[in-house]
Amino acid sequence: MKSLQLSIDHPALTGAKACMDKCMKAMVEKAISTGSNEGTATLKISMQIIEVLNEKTKEWEKQPIIKFKVGWAVPIKQSAEGKLPAENMLVRNPEGEWCMIPNQVSMDELMDDEGDDENDEDTSEQ
Repeated sequence: MKSLQLSIDHPALTGAKACMDKCMKAMVEKAISTGSNEGTATLKISMQIIEVLNEKTKEWEKQPIIKFKVGWAVPIKQSAEGKLPAENMLVRNPEGEWCMIPNQVSMDELMDDEGDDENDEDTSEQ
């Protein structure tokens, strides 16, 4: 009766356990081949329990509907995190586009910059 206890070693879960074994092997292979040398392998088992009528005994019995999902992940990307200083503000330019403006810049300087762009265009046409 021990082999029928609810556990990962139950005969009904043989397929899920075998998939997990393959998943772990694939994860280790990928972790080593990419140089990451780390990874995770997961097995998720979900169960829905329904009641069915036993035709012989005429009693209601609980029947599990079991699903499983295996997966693995190996981090092969590198990233960095940071936070920019909050000394900026978002302002729409005359064309309606959003610009990020440092708080130290005055509106007069912004207006001068727009005038410079027009002057730059004039000199490039000459």
